Amino acid sequence: SYIKEGGTQKLPEYTRVDAGASYALVATTDSKSNRDAVDIYDTSNKLVGYHVLLSPGHRALRTVGIYSSPTVGSGSLIRGGRSSAVVLTSGGSIVTLTEKVTPDKVELLTQKNLYGAAISLAFSDPQFYCPEDIVSLYRQYAEHLYRKGDFAAAMDKYILTIGSLESSHVIFRYLDAPKISLAVKYLEALRV
Repeated sequence: SYIKEGGTQKLPEYTRVDAGASYALVATTDSKSNRDAVDIYDTSNKLVGYHVLLSPGHRALRTVGIYSSPTVGSGSLIRGGRSSAVVLTSGGSIVTLTEKVTPDKVELLTQKNLYGAAISLAFSDPQFYCPEDIVSLYRQYAEHLYRKGDFAAAMDKYILTIGSLESSHVIFRYLDAPKISLAVKYLEALRV
């Protein structure tokens, strides 16, 4: 069941115990369209995991959160546990939402250039991401910022790749006059 307070229905929160991720399922009524929307919030990584606007005239009535345990075979993980949500609407529809595995989520976030969220998500799931993978995400983030012309922010991310990215790659990008102070910042970080 849920609690309805001022147009917001707080549906039951469910938690993934193994990775420490916590999700909140919330139904709200949009004041302009008078339609219900269902949102899943990833409270651990502080992002909206999913948003769906229900069909006109449909209201979220009941929901259930389901968690599947990880499958282990021969001592190694075959498939990680995933969460799902099922929402029953007043129009007789059933909306089923199933969590994607972490690599799929990270890939989707990087495609949308949401590198900060992708890196945070990768950090939170060491089952799929080792430190080298996270450094690779920092490099992609730095390259994206550089292409956008945000050279200072890109340099901050490049510094996090020291030891895995060839230094000359970064230094050559910053050798023109307006960016030379950023090249100095990188060289100082290399000395440490």
